[in-house]
Amino acid sequence: MTLVCGIAVAARADGPPGRASQIDIGEPPVPIGTPGQVTCDADYQCPGVTVNTAPQLTAALAAAQPGTVIEIRSDIRLDQIAPVRVPLGVTLQGTRGARRRGALLYLNRPRPGVQSAFEIRGDGRPLSVTIRGLRLRGPSASHEKGPPRVAGILLRDNAAASIARNELFQWTDSAVKASGGIPEADAVCRRPPLRRPRVTVANNYLHHNQQAGAGYGVSVRDGAFAVIFGNTFDFNRHAVAGDGHAQSGYFARHNYVLEGGHTYTYSNFPAWDQHFDMHGDDNVGEVDNIVSDGTDNDDGDGGHAGDFIELLGNTIHGEQRPFNDFGRARRILKLRGRPCNPSQIRGNVVVHEKGEVASGADGGEGQFELIDNDYNTDTSRSLAVGEFDRDGRDDLFQATGAAWYYSSGGATEWRLLQADRTETTNQLGLGDFDGDGDTDVLKATGRGWLISASGTEPWQHWRSSRYGLDAIRFGDFDGNGSTDAFRADGSQWWYAPGAAGRWQPLARSAQGVNEVRFGFFDGNATTDVFTVSGDEWAVRYGGSSRWDRLNNALVRDLATLVLADFDGDAVTDVANSHRGYAGRHDPVRTRFVEWRISRSGRDRTWNRLRNIPNSAPLYGERSRAHLFNHWIGHFDGRPGADALRYEPIARPTRGAFDQETTYLVRSSGARGADYVAHSRNAMR
Repeated sequence: MTLVCGIAVAARADGPPGRASQIDIGEPPVPIGTPGQVTCDADYQCPGVTVNTAPQLTAALAAAQPGTVIEIRSDIRLDQIAPVRVPLGVTLQGTRGARRRGALLYLNRPRPGVQSAFEIRGDGRPLSVTIRGLRLRGPSASHEKGPPRVAGILLRDNAAASIARNELFQWTDSAVKASGGIPEADAVCRRPPLRRPRVTVANNYLHHNQQAGAGYGVSVRDGAFAVIFGNTFDFNRHAVAGDGHAQSGYFARHNYVLEGGHTYTYSNFPAWDQHFDMHGDDNVGEVDNIVSDGTDNDDGDGGHAGDFIELLGNTIHGEQRPFNDFGRARRILKLRGRPCNPSQIRGNVVVHEKGEVASGADGGEGQFELIDNDYNTDTSRSLAVGEFDRDGRDDLFQATGAAWYYSSGGATEWRLLQADRTETTNQLGLGDFDGDGDTDVLKATGRGWLISASGTEPWQHWRSSRYGLDAIRFGDFDGNGSTDAFRADGSQWWYAPGAAGRWQPLARSAQGVNEVRFGFFDGNATTDVFTVSGDEWAVRYGGSSRWDRLNNALVRDLATLVLADFDGDAVTDVANSHRGYAGRHDPVRTRFVEWRISRSGRDRTWNRLRNIPNSAPLYGERSRAHLFNHWIGHFDGRPGADALRYEPIARPTRGAFDQETTYLVRSSGARGADYVAHSRNAMR
């Protein structure tokens, strides 16, 4: 059990993987045999085979029948076998999950004429393909024109597919490209519209698909319609794009779009491309568009701009301007023609001003509705610590106001936990209230407390209570492994077992919840209560003993103290940070923030953990270099609590830490010479 800032989190080193998403496509486990063996599953009733090489993969696909499941366990280079055609009804899967990267399938140098790594063709049968749990890497992460345009997964002729839980990156055309197969001659607005999505792209990480002239996370064309749900997008020229065909469109729901990207040059001027896009079909094929060399002069502007786009419940960053703070901001959506039906932008949480959200051209002006969005909102620094996937390491949690996300070990990209959740992190409590090893999410309504088990289940009534989150704290006061609620009434402390049982008395005390902190100072499984009392640090063991003097109060300001087991001995330490100079006779008066610790709270003098130099621009208590402005948890699998923050930017002329990048860095055990890289990917 880890206790961080009064939030009790149970960490389990083994056990089944936690539920990673509210919508998991094809999640039930499928027994997989070795090559040549056949196994069956009660749910799928299908043969399964594992493959480890390109020849095994092509042979397995050639022999596959509807219902076949093929699992890829090893990295495979696709240069000589692409495009790999996946028959309808087949499942292709890897082992990506939690912090497991899974097998990498990569295309470095596509042969001439190759348009995709994987290809799926529809034939009118009611069968679909599932591709899940893989890493698919394309030939280039560059945003410049150059390499041939190649898609990761190409769906032709209105093929049906579920693309789920993959990482797709460095594709020079689209990571996922869907074609509806409807001829341009039939590209007319239909009444009523068809809108029959055949493609679901869910819970994937799509990044660095950014080549100029293409660079799409997901693209739809020729009348294709897609559901794009719960994905994380970063460094794509467009996260999602459409070709303008009058029956093309998409529902983009509960995706997290980060700010990464590049400017592109248009008419000799740099500009940021919009996150979501719909081309105009420009009356493709009409005589007026044919130029002297016989080619179609389609510039993607004018004519139809698709059927319909819905942006619902997404969290969207990235409002950059081409000249720092000047110029037009990067839009969320641009319509480059007149759509058959106005787009709806509803219930999103965005960093943009309202007037910067969407734009239209060539008939698309005003063809969108803005409904119940939260503007100028960035929740990327409002994080909490929990354990959602049972891999033995703490995770980061973020509630954006549109959905809940987590990052496994704080190292992976943000992954959807639950959609349609309007709460933000500061409105929720975390703890293992049902004692199953997963972190649960608690919400106080003023009349009662609701629990979302594992952060993935619907709200369930947990208990009636008038107490809000500002009046309660969390710990384990009976030592049974589940998280209890703690409150104070001015003369008595109380706890509710599992936050659901009847209130039980603890010690009599006048201290309120804002005057205490929580930890484990005697090495047992019950939570102890810590306070600063005059010139002393004191603790009540289990919240019920007499006050025991721990130490002289080395610092009296409780708000600046961080309680965690930094040295890995299973006893809570008391840590602090302060500002100072390198030395009285330092000629340049080098400034620093020092982290220091009193082990088990009993060391009579501070022991230095580490110094962080050059924090001048944020020299006061608001400096993000201070330990209390970090997220504390067990993130690296080694003994001792770690401290995470966004990576600081050093600016010698102004000092360090005045700005932050999008990556997370770690101080292991809150000690060591410097931060080390922690997150694999950008996080904001």
